[in-house]
Amino acid sequence: MDLIPEDYVVNKIVDISAGYPHFTHLVSLKCGEHAIANNERHVTKETLIVALSEAVKDSEGALQRMFETTLRTLNKPNEYKLLLLTAAYCKAPEFRSVELREKLLSKFGIKIEPQALSRRLTLLTKGDKTTILYKPARGCFQFTDPRMPSFLKMALNADDSEI
Repeated sequence: MDLIPEDYVVNKIVDISAGYPHFTHLVSLKCGEHAIANNERHVTKETLIVALSEAVKDSEGALQRMFETTLRTLNKPNEYKLLLLTAAYCKAPEFRSVELREKLLSKFGIKIEPQALSRRLTLLTKGDKTTILYKPARGCFQFTDPRMPSFLKMALNADDSEI
């Protein structure tokens, strides 16, 4: 059976995978499996949502554990999910808090004070084990694992179905 993906699905997979062939193949495979299992020729946004959820389950355990461990230690995990998802869309490999503030406002319409954002980001750099972010310079942040932005896009877009 020939599968026909919507342009949106192709563009979203390219965005999520950020140049990592593993993520491209994983999400594409899950899209194909779902479409075939449901006897569908077209790979749609709905197919992608299901595929992302399945891809997260099959992702590398280290990324899942780091993400889940981080969220368990936070008082308001949903706020941090949005913050991390926004950070995943910042320029790689590092981003500044001012860039993150601008993305929060333009992408989600959320305005946050610089000090509050700095406190939240700094909290994401602290911990006994490997943290999700580290701070290479003042006001500058970077994901400890360069694959984490792709994982976050998969995990959080699948959770919220806001893709």
